[in-house]
Amino acid sequence: MHSRILETEISNLRKRNAELLEDIALLKKSAESHSSKNSRLTAKEKSSFETQGREALIEQLELKTLECQRIKRDLELCNEEKQEILSELIHWKKSGEIDLNEETNSVDVKAVLEENKLLSRRISRLEADNKLLVQTLAKYQTSKSVTGGLSDDGELTQLRFPPCGERNSASTSSDGS
Repeated sequence: MHSRILETEISNLRKRNAELLEDIALLKKSAESHSSKNSRLTAKEKSSFETQGREALIEQLELKTLECQRIKRDLELCNEEKQEILSELIHWKKSGEIDLNEETNSVDVKAVLEENKLLSRRISRLEADNKLLVQTLAKYQTSKSVTGGLSDDGELTQLRFPPCGERNSASTSSDGS
């Protein structure tokens, strides 16, 4: 009897073993299908990431290309402007507009200096005359010797100044100083 029980247990264990082997095979297949799907997804993701990276690099390259073209245009414009300036300089040198003759320059400088001295003397005389006139005006405005001006009803009356001898003595004293 023991042997029958053992035989039934062995048969049950073999069935159970077969079932478990089938389950393992199914699990392996499902794991492989999931991994292949995952690998497909990761491959797609990798390719999308690579595509995005490439697109970003292409955009950067296009921007740098445009910037390079702009800089080249600026360089060309600068070179053209430089050539224009050089040609103008050569033209002025050839046409004689730039006079490097020292004698002519020194004569011009001497004439300008003489004119400057003359004008400074005239300015100082005019300033002295102006000062004298301001003093005289202030003197006549504050002194009681000036009579006349505006009356109470707004009419202009005749002004009377002191004799001319007093004014001449004031002007000669300021000229002497």
